[in-house]
Amino acid sequence: MSEELAGRMTSLVNAELLMIGSIPLTASLMARGVGYMPNFPWQAGAGVTVAALGGLGFKYVKEALDWQEPVTSAAVEADK
Repeated sequence: MSEELAGRMTSLVNAELLMIGSIPLTASLMARGVGYMPNFPWQAGAGVTVAALGGLGFKYVKEALDWQEPVTSAAVEADK
């Protein structure tokens, strides 16, 4: 496994752990009413969520599709 692949896998695992860990934190803050504003339209909050989901989803899918294993000198010599 190359260093680039190991680094990519590490960043993906960290992102997944952050997402899983943020669910209980967000739920507990919502249950306590932290940041609640009755005058804030729900459409604005939903728009920010959709924009973040779309942007980050596009970023990670593009990276996954564009990523290639780096070619090492040993692999090049083995092909000859």
